[in-house]
Amino acid sequence: MINHKRNRKTLQHHLQLLELLELPQLVDACTRNGFMDEAIELANFVNGLERRHLLAAEVKSEIARCDESVMESIVNDVHASLKDLRHALLMQLTETNPLPKLIQIVATLRKIDGLFIDRQLNLQRYDKNSYPCGEEERSIIRGSYIDFAIIKQQMDFLEARSVWMENLLLDVQLSSRQGEAAVSTTGSYGKTIEIIEIRRTALFSIISQFNALFDHVDTSPSSIISHSLDIDRDVVPLFSTRVILQSWINRQMSVVIRDLESILPSFDDAASVRSIYEQCHFLSMRLRHEGCDFTHSITNLFENCLESKFHKDLQSALKIFTSILITEKIVLEGSDRKEQIIPLYNAHEWDTDVSQNMLDSGDREIPYPQYILKFPPLAYVLNSILTLFNFLRECPLITIRESCLKMLFKFFSEMRDFIIENFSDMRHRGSKYFGDGFMTNLGTTGIKMYGTTVHHNATNRATHEKYDILLVEAFTLDFIPHLILSLECMFGTIQFPTILALHSRLPATSKAEHIHLMSFVSKGIFSPSVASSLHRLLQPLLEAKLLEAEVDV
Repeated sequence: MINHKRNRKTLQHHLQLLELLELPQLVDACTRNGFMDEAIELANFVNGLERRHLLAAEVKSEIARCDESVMESIVNDVHASLKDLRHALLMQLTETNPLPKLIQIVATLRKIDGLFIDRQLNLQRYDKNSYPCGEEERSIIRGSYIDFAIIKQQMDFLEARSVWMENLLLDVQLSSRQGEAAVSTTGSYGKTIEIIEIRRTALFSIISQFNALFDHVDTSPSSIISHSLDIDRDVVPLFSTRVILQSWINRQMSVVIRDLESILPSFDDAASVRSIYEQCHFLSMRLRHEGCDFTHSITNLFENCLESKFHKDLQSALKIFTSILITEKIVLEGSDRKEQIIPLYNAHEWDTDVSQNMLDSGDREIPYPQYILKFPPLAYVLNSILTLFNFLRECPLITIRESCLKMLFKFFSEMRDFIIENFSDMRHRGSKYFGDGFMTNLGTTGIKMYGTTVHHNATNRATHEKYDILLVEAFTLDFIPHLILSLECMFGTIQFPTILALHSRLPATSKAEHIHLMSFVSKGIFSPSVASSLHRLLQPLLEAKLLEAEVDV
């Protein structure tokens, strides 16, 4: 009899039951065809049915448990379709969309998350194993669920828009591969600038969209969590909208810095490096308005790049110097790798008026030390280092001055040590370049450092004609001071008018023989630390008797 009544009642409500059983398929169809509002309305209706069903089932009979399993299956299928809809909406966020479309997508996401929260609260409310709580506590729990749902929406939005930005960059890379001929004209510089510009535009577009969608929402559950769990309010703002956005910006900028670390070493044009630095610095300054400052990180990146190139080129110059002094030839760079003969000495006379004419003409360039032209190994290395200085001059970060000075003095020390270790061999091989009357026009030169005058006796040099002694003279009186002075002028620590004023006071004999830049030490032009380093640099040469010194009284 009971089964008959149940079957009869089921038959009477056949159409209604059929509609209920078709709800999951209907929601799925709405989801696949883009009818998002209709799918949400149906899901909300299903949540209401489940809530009324749970409320009415106060006495759990066998029939009620069977009905509950059917209802639970229907609701689970509907919410599975909602999850698919949510995933589809997140995929739409990875595409190029205007702000109104993004607002519509985020609003739909909030509705879907609200449906999930409502069902979770309903299940907890009628679960016998759950902790019983009043309406006020239940309201607090609901508020915390909503806050964390918004936090998840913000994170999902930023992740999806990150994919959109990466797709833009991927399109640039694909177009670059398809047009390799056009890319070759601009090189890595044009590609890097384009990537930075795309990242900058996309980054601020995402920030503006995020602020428009979530800036008015307070996602820090301070009033909820701290009230219910007695958590310190200073800890809770870790969940705030600002912190989420700043964390995302930090991650994006770390990607930019990582990419630049791999790209910058390939640039040989200093103007390109400076332009990239200016673009990155501008981006960093703009991000200050969002509470993020990457100026220090960007500056450190370019400092490391310039210091690495400085060290690499100095080591290359040192290798060239030692190779020329040992073999008197150098292997030219290129596919054919031809060898070029470099003599140890050049007996041709040089124009002693060139340096003075450069200063008198108003050209704001430090005169090239003409005396070094007699020593091709030094001249070749000097040209290499001056080329490096021309690179640094385009992007002279004052913060790398000290490190560049240290590397430069280390380079001088390595050159000095090589000269001291091989002076006898250089003296033997250099003697073949000297002929009669070679030393007739050389006078006595000297430099003053810490009360000590380092000089060479003209009679001694004319008698012995030692190549190593003459090389050390050019090394100490012209090569070293010219590079130090060029470096200091490049960073602005020594002004060009100071050079001009001091040079005009030098005796005519000093101008004729050398530019005599070491006189700047005695005049206090170089800083005490540089003067002290020069003194330590020359001391081993004095001890090896490659320089002679007499102490002023």
